[in-house]
Amino acid sequence: MSTIIKRLLRTLLTNILCFWFNILKIPLSTKYFTCLHAFRLTENLHVLKSRKFIHKIAFFISSKTEFFHKRNIISALPKGSFVFVIPNVVDVLRFYTKRQQLKQIEDLKNLISREFSEEIFDLNTIFTENIGFTIGVGQCVENYGYYYKGFKRKLLFPYLCEKGVKIDEILGAKGFMLLDTYEDYNKYFDVIFCVGPFSKKVYQEAYGKNKEILDFGSTRFENLSSYPQNRRIWTSPKTIVWLPTHTPVSSLPKFLRIIESLHDNYDIYLKPHPASFHEIQNLDKILEKLSNIHVIKKDINSCDLLKMADFVFCDYGGSVFTAIYNDKNVLFLNTDNINYLAKRYPFGLDTPEVLLRKEIINFDPCCTSDDILKVLKNDKIWEEQKKVRKSIRKQFFTITKEPASQKIANKLVELLNEN
Repeated sequence: MSTIIKRLLRTLLTNILCFWFNILKIPLSTKYFTCLHAFRLTENLHVLKSRKFIHKIAFFISSKTEFFHKRNIISALPKGSFVFVIPNVVDVLRFYTKRQQLKQIEDLKNLISREFSEEIFDLNTIFTENIGFTIGVGQCVENYGYYYKGFKRKLLFPYLCEKGVKIDEILGAKGFMLLDTYEDYNKYFDVIFCVGPFSKKVYQEAYGKNKEILDFGSTRFENLSSYPQNRRIWTSPKTIVWLPTHTPVSSLPKFLRIIESLHDNYDIYLKPHPASFHEIQNLDKILEKLSNIHVIKKDINSCDLLKMADFVFCDYGGSVFTAIYNDKNVLFLNTDNINYLAKRYPFGLDTPEVLLRKEIINFDPCCTSDDILKVLKNDKIWEEQKKVRKSIRKQFFTITKEPASQKIANKLVELLNEN
């Protein structure tokens, strides 16, 4: 279909919609989203005629982490109801060369095929055979088609499915929820699953009634394996697990020496964010010299790691919510880079982990190890914090007897059968 014809169709459809919007007094936000889907339809008319739609749920998986986050949901689905789609770029944050990309893609395919027998598609196959899917389940749509044959990353996802579904496990780093790096990628999703009341409110305020927003709970914390029993046992009776984020607000550079000096009283386990090794110069060499901190570089679920923690140290991002969900004694390590933190993306001063510092114990980079030690040894403080964490869980997590993964799986099957 020529560009001129597409423009004429788009203009005609827009004028018709706007006429009825004005007659029916429909809100502006609804106009926007209705027009979006109309544009998506006209943009795709030239391929829909010959497109082969597969009546299944397609999980768009761009990293091992994304796979692990969705594994419980996928396991709860009926066999034969789903497939996988692997984008052509995996973990763009960490791996840059073509060779590394290909290896990561192959490793991801092998990981999925070891656990599931369902078909795995790649973008080349989808475009060569002109394939689409009834339901597309994704999250970071900017990865789906990044650099793929001239497609703009913001345009690719709508081509791949009739209905887009986002399963959001994010709490913390509010900018990631709304995905407003370049544009609002959430507009490509028709249904959004979130973990609790707070994130549901964020989405409702952003989209009103234009999307189906469901707070079904978190699936990440179900069916966790136990942490390997051969973990290193040191002399201290209690353990600190430190989970710093990356970006310029990471607590790793400013707090490393302070935390290390706590080793006389605690066993210390540090799990750096993988991206930190690209952002902090010579981090590998720095960590190799640490004799008093056990550094974990393996891809271990943080929940498993927390099983052995008496205290969890966090800064920004979602790790604090993992700790709170698991009812661990948690404290914040603050940044002095307020300018970066104040940016709308990826955090913002209204991100929940910033607001929670009013209730959760926290320390600035100017503190000493004695300041932290004094708080760690005060049992009264931690008895009070236990009550605080209980209140926070109610604010941020929907927890029911039926597992969240099963509820989401049931809803996905319902959406599939509607089409």
